[in-house]
Amino acid sequence: MSAKLLIFAPAPLTKDVGLNYETVVFNGSLLKENVFRQDAGTEVDVAWASLGVDCEYSQPYSRSYD
Repeated sequence: MSAKLLIFAPAPLTKDVGLNYETVVFNGSLLKENVFRQDAGTEVDVAWASLGVDCEYSQPYSRSYD
């Protein structure tokens, strides 16, 4: 298998849209256990439902015009 050299260059459009970059430091709590990351159970179901997971509009909506 031969090695490949990849060269990444910004797209020309990035100069026109004025992109700005900044460094963001995270506190590492994403992977800590919380109610959403526990084994399946009623408490976890209630937590996800509080975010709207069971919302009737979470499914694709179609409307018929008769």
